[in-house]
Amino acid sequence: MSTSGSYHLAKDFSQATNLAAQNPRKLKALQAAFSVEARKYNVFPLDDRFAQRVDPATRPNPLTGLTSFTYGPGVACIAPNAMLTTNNVAFSITAEINAGTGAADGVIAAIGGKTSGWSLYVKDGQLTFYYNFFDVAGYRAVVHAASAGQEHRARGADAEEPGYGKPAAVKLFVDGQQAGAVRVERTVPVAYSAEGLDIGMDNISPVSPDYLSPFAFGGKILTVTIAVQSP
Repeated sequence: MSTSGSYHLAKDFSQATNLAAQNPRKLKALQAAFSVEARKYNVFPLDDRFAQRVDPATRPNPLTGLTSFTYGPGVACIAPNAMLTTNNVAFSITAEINAGTGAADGVIAAIGGKTSGWSLYVKDGQLTFYYNFFDVAGYRAVVHAASAGQEHRARGADAEEPGYGKPAAVKLFVDGQQAGAVRVERTVPVAYSAEGLDIGMDNISPVSPDYLSPFAFGGKILTVTIAVQSP
């Protein structure tokens, strides 16, 4: 049963019928109740924007003004809007690692997944940077990894003209010496995917076809620093 001005869930389960005109007193009571709770929990001012609300530039962000951020081992699934963006800018990934005495294969750092992203990893003793352009094109720079049992500094640098989807020249360095390079003809202009940043693994889906997730790094990661070029 229903009364005038009340929802009949059996006939209008989504409450799509506007009953405001039929019961203006109830409408005012609900508006007053909402206003009390909204002020109590700091809901005002109301914001009806959509896409703009996911842009970190529109609200206070602790990353504002930073051009580099250093992560420790075991970091996983950092959301893209919670890290420095590596889209449309020159950037570098610098990893301080110890290969250990055994197999040191595995991902050092990766963002994104099968749909798009980049990954810095060791596979079959080779340090590799792979850039995935929407699973349409993949670009790979490979060098022989340094010897095991020592600490090393691996660095991947994207250093070409910054801009929306512009090409990039990727260079790989091991202990300060350039050892590999690849030209990325097309870069991802907006966002890689929602999979986020992982350190020491590549969760969910793999950025590169060279491995299966999570492909955890077999050595020791000391730090990974992501630095971006200032606008």
